[in-house]
Amino acid sequence: MKKEPLVSIIIPTFNRAKLLYETLVSVEKQTYKNWECIVVDDGSEDNSQDVVQNFIKRDSRFIYLQRPSNLLPGGNDARNFGFENSKGDYINWFDSDDVMLEEFIEEKIEKFTDAVEIVFCGFYRTDENLEVKNQSNFTDSTDLFKEYVLGKQPMVTDSAMFKRNFLTNKKLFNSIILRGQETEFFSRLFFDLKVGQYILLNKGLFLHRTHVERKSSENQTYKKDFKRSEFYVVNQLLGFSIKRNDFELVQIFYKSHINLIFKALEYKDYENVLLLKNGLKKYSKNNNLIFCLLNLGLFLNPVLSPVSLRLDLFLKNIKFRAYAV
Repeated sequence: MKKEPLVSIIIPTFNRAKLLYETLVSVEKQTYKNWECIVVDDGSEDNSQDVVQNFIKRDSRFIYLQRPSNLLPGGNDARNFGFENSKGDYINWFDSDDVMLEEFIEEKIEKFTDAVEIVFCGFYRTDENLEVKNQSNFTDSTDLFKEYVLGKQPMVTDSAMFKRNFLTNKKLFNSIILRGQETEFFSRLFFDLKVGQYILLNKGLFLHRTHVERKSSENQTYKKDFKRSEFYVVNQLLGFSIKRNDFELVQIFYKSHINLIFKALEYKDYENVLLLKNGLKKYSKNNNLIFCLLNLGLFLNPVLSPVSLRLDLFLKNIKFRAYAV
């Protein structure tokens, strides 16, 4: 009898002992049995380690690791460290506050063929108490990169199961990104992905918690580090769009750049203003005609305004002009 391939479930966690317990129970109940579950502790100060150790005592498939001190705090390096210590033929990162349905692994693993590199599944959006609000739905796909960056294919980190060989020698999660990690990671991997290399399984196979109050609070606060991460992602997407000669996407991410510049000006964040300006300058050198057309469209399009007020702010800001030389 052919042995089932090993699936590595990699879970970064930080101070989520209670929620982590629910997540690990859901892994324990999987109908597919040949898995390892690697929990990478990102420096928790609660009893997360005790929670994992209790699972290890009754099931050696659970593994507890602590993020080494030489790696940056945050989920990105914890995910990468988990991958480095995994043994699976297939890899699925999973969040420590989400819950797998019992056939989460089995339904995905069955969809792989020699050609398929990634299998994505749908999910149920829930509140913090796991009350279901709605279900994600994929659309028919012909260009996963474009569909994803336009928000037409709803997927989160948990959604994707990868062949290990597909990830080997690729840059994984960017450790300096504080926000937009999934977008940065997925957009890189999807850029050259062809139809037939992936499957969108339009079935909810896990419960995805949304922490509304926390996200609402973060969105109302201007945080320089978050905005710098947002710039990094937008700048990367602009570069990809130019490389693909996709003027629709170029327009979208150019406008996103401009909006970030004015937001930074509004909060007198001149360091990020200069970073954003130089980010655009990097691409405009070899694409002067494109950027002339974009600038013309920016100032003629009433949807983007009041542009005159934004331009006034731009010209009157002495400090920005000093930084821009």
